[in-house]
Amino acid sequence: MVLAHLFAWLLLPALVVGLGLDEHGQVGAVGQLPADVAAVAAGGQHAAALTSGGIVWTWGANRDGQLGSGSADAAERTVPASLAAPGHIVGVAAGYFHTLALDESGRVWSWGDDSYGQLGYAAGRCAGVVLCSAEPRAVDGVGGVVQVAAGFNHSLALARDGRVWAWGNGREGQLGDGERDEGPAPREVPLPVPARAVAAGGSQSLALGADGSVWAWGAVDAHRTFVLQPRRVEGVPAAAAIAVGEHHALALTVDGAVWAWGDDQYGQLGRPPGAESPAPVPGLPAIAAIAAGNNHNAALAADGSVWVWGGDDDGPWDVALHPERRAPMRLEGVPKARAVGIGPQQLYLIVGE
Repeated sequence: MVLAHLFAWLLLPALVVGLGLDEHGQVGAVGQLPADVAAVAAGGQHAAALTSGGIVWTWGANRDGQLGSGSADAAERTVPASLAAPGHIVGVAAGYFHTLALDESGRVWSWGDDSYGQLGYAAGRCAGVVLCSAEPRAVDGVGGVVQVAAGFNHSLALARDGRVWAWGNGREGQLGDGERDEGPAPREVPLPVPARAVAAGGSQSLALGADGSVWAWGAVDAHRTFVLQPRRVEGVPAAAAIAVGEHHALALTVDGAVWAWGDDQYGQLGRPPGAESPAPVPGLPAIAAIAAGNNHNAALAADGSVWVWGGDDDGPWDVALHPERRAPMRLEGVPKARAVGIGPQQLYLIVGE
């Protein structure tokens, strides 16, 4: 049964709490995670957590092998299980039906759906039907990576020297190399400046330049405007962090303000309806971290409070039923948070000192 599920905030023995649809056990399972979880990444129907000891835990749907358990099946995994991933993992990202991990040596690992080449290698078939890998395999052609990001059906990797690599579905320009095709071979994105962060959304990608500039490519708005190579997002002040949803994007500026632009159908820009160009989101305190789901967002304030806005019928909150959710609202009764993770239909908080 599909439930809009609010987990028991104050009774949770672990350090992760969840909010959103629990169709595949993605939310309720967080109560069984270890207490040293450092990050949570949410995919379309699954999630992955990374502990401070470098171990990845996964749960939720596994039809495409996205849990990395060695098998792909239709059964939902409501009990998180740790992966026998090689090496010490320092980063994790979840696409719609695939998962990425980054080890301490800078090597990228991937598993799950490979329908568009988003795993970065030629995968076989799971159950003779779907192109996928049910266990982690290394992505060749990239190295020295310091961050990974997963969109719906494409993947990004940021190298230590500021170069960005992309692979998977590029039919809407989300690979950034000027073409509209797809494939597993990582290709370098021709950014005019070195990058220090990347973000992948539905069919678009973002990069944060070392100089604080923000660059976008792919389907950058709800009008299906395809940008085939990186284009600077004009009007955004020097940024410290970026996040991207299905057709909208966020930037956190160096002074703790949040800027938003793109599609605003569900209030994801956090302001009254109007222009889709970059503008600050009003009503927020000083923000330390941002996260973007399909059509909803979360911001973690410097004081540990969590603020949310936007949403749709399938998300953690519904702006169609509650128009006031165009304006950011503070989540009440939530323990002080130190990290947020967001997916198409879920929001995860890591709480505690």
